[in-house]
Amino acid sequence: MSNAALLRDFVRPAMVSGFGLAPSGFVPSDPFMWTGSASLALPGVGTAIITSMTAFVNEANQIVLTFSFNTRLVDGAISVSASISVPVDVVVTSRGGSLIATFTPAPATVNSSRVDVAAWVYVAIAFGGGLVLLGALALADAIADGAISGPLATAVNGAVAASTVPIPLPTGLPTLAVSGVSLFQADALRRTIRIGVIALPAPGRDHNMVVRLA
Repeated sequence: MSNAALLRDFVRPAMVSGFGLAPSGFVPSDPFMWTGSASLALPGVGTAIITSMTAFVNEANQIVLTFSFNTRLVDGAISVSASISVPVDVVVTSRGGSLIATFTPAPATVNSSRVDVAAWVYVAIAFGGGLVLLGALALADAIADGAISGPLATAVNGAVAASTVPIPLPTGLPTLAVSGVSLFQADALRRTIRIGVIALPAPGRDHNMVVRLA
């Protein structure tokens, strides 16, 4: 099975369901690249807006989901943008006449984050702004120090659930056990994303999901 089929036919429907992604946001020339706007509740913080999501396979045979998002806090006084990654382990076993693929997400990692404080906040404080605005600056400092990582990881891991998918085998095969699984081939060509007349290198390559049976 090609990894393009794996990402398009198995991972994409799960992410559409888990995050409410609009199907129209997927780039036709890539098996999993999405842009648009989808809300994600952050426990104890507010709501973040997912603006893009990609998926590719890394050298550790994991599917890596990468999100970009932004949010505004304290009535627009603070803007936060961040990039988050979730590696997903893939295990394949055999059962009866099918292969069983199990996808298990690992804890989310915040790759980068940026905090911007609106200029009017500093002006308002200089002219005697209230405790709310001072609290906004304190919140901005806390986010810059990494306090946003916990709510982000909690929200993303809550939406990326483990799943099991059966893959039927051709009829008539003898009972076989899975002896190995590979999702990454070092010599695979890098995919190209085409947006109109523009061609861009994709984050992933044209790997295959190779399952060895014995």
